[in-house]
Amino acid sequence: MGQDEDRESLDNNSRIALEYSTTLEFPTVDHVVSWLLRVIYLRLTGSPQATWLASCTLMHFIETTRLHIEPSSQIQSSTCGNEYDPELRRRIYGVARLFHMWISYDYGRPPMELRGATCSLPKESWTSDQIAVWQISDSLDPDRPLDPATLEQLLHQTVELQLPHTVLQLKRCNIGLCIYRRLRLAGCSVSDATVNKVLGLVDESHDLVEELAAEIKPWWHILNVPFQALCVLLALDTRESLERVSQTLSTLRMISREYYTDSVKETLASACSLLCIQSQQKQDDIKLLRKAEEYMLQWGDLQDPFLNDYPIPSAEPASPTAKPVPPTAPDFPWDLDRLVSMNMFEYWDLDA
Repeated sequence: MGQDEDRESLDNNSRIALEYSTTLEFPTVDHVVSWLLRVIYLRLTGSPQATWLASCTLMHFIETTRLHIEPSSQIQSSTCGNEYDPELRRRIYGVARLFHMWISYDYGRPPMELRGATCSLPKESWTSDQIAVWQISDSLDPDRPLDPATLEQLLHQTVELQLPHTVLQLKRCNIGLCIYRRLRLAGCSVSDATVNKVLGLVDESHDLVEELAAEIKPWWHILNVPFQALCVLLALDTRESLERVSQTLSTLRMISREYYTDSVKETLASACSLLCIQSQQKQDDIKLLRKAEEYMLQWGDLQDPFLNDYPIPSAEPASPTAKPVPPTAPDFPWDLDRLVSMNMFEYWDLDA
């Protein structure tokens, strides 16, 4: 058999064995770990529905084996895996819960809440920043209202995390972009400092994705983070963000060559479609501005003395091939945000 046949056979055998475990009266922690590996595998290769169902099954197994209960507060039974020490049980629960949260957020499904969960996060094997990743992820439950100030604080906290592994670093980028999307959905203004941090996450994600792809580690974020970054860049719609669009598309193109799967091809096609739509809107806007400029140039009195103090940059209609004309009045404040905020009924101190 070829590699594809071997992989399919292994997948089918593991699936059958795991499905059989759902009929056991006393599943063990070994079954929990097996389902966790199954969830990770499906998230990389399977459909969203299959991944979500496997994730929910994983949480039911955790509840059955009482992994969600703090080890020190219960009497361990041999059927639940007495060979696992308390710290390892906390790690299994923490990782499984974290994956379940991420998948629920990615697919827009409500996460399962295990009644009476008291298990704490690992105390010895996780760093404070790894614990912070879990806590920030948990706080991003869509059903949990967060005000804009709290979201910005979470974003700044996410950017400052120091994580040891490339996969976790890429997850940090993903969390930061998710927080920014929630800020935009809230309709609030975002500070320039926060926007710069978001752009920094985009830049960092490119390097991380290329590193993981070069190491042949197809973690699922190497696909969804660049796509999410493209959406954020187009939504920002600034000179600084649009300068990064080409690099983001290049990253997606690189992934499509490394992993030529249906999901990758669909993601790349969607990214190209979004860019074409945005570009067409920009071209339509330019046409409207050119129409207004042509109308202005028809006045014929742009050289009148009353306009001498405010020279017009160009006296010819703009064309697609025309080179940009440098402004002839560099001291004039062409700051649109400032102009919009000025009081129209008071004297303008342009030198202030």
